[in-house]
Amino acid sequence: MAPTAQLKGVIRLQQGSKVQVHGLEKRPELNGLVGECLQFDASKMRWGVQLPDGAKILLKMSNLRPVDAEISAVPAADPAPDRRP
Repeated sequence: MAPTAQLKGVIRLQQGSKVQVHGLEKRPELNGLVGECLQFDASKMRWGVQLPDGAKILLKMSNLRPVDAEISAVPAADPAPDRRP
């Protein structure tokens, strides 16, 4: 049986967070660059990121690695409510 990954924390990106670009296939030259989060575009589910050369691009969360983001503990799941009368 394959091992399963378990989330050990929640990464919170916000405007101004430093991120490293990774995993881009169509623009591999951008992988490894460190940029700054500008604004999250909820309609496209992507972060606007400003790169060191000033270029602004939209990237999926899966293509961003936080450099200085805050990591919080995963909140415990709420127990099922008691349904007895």
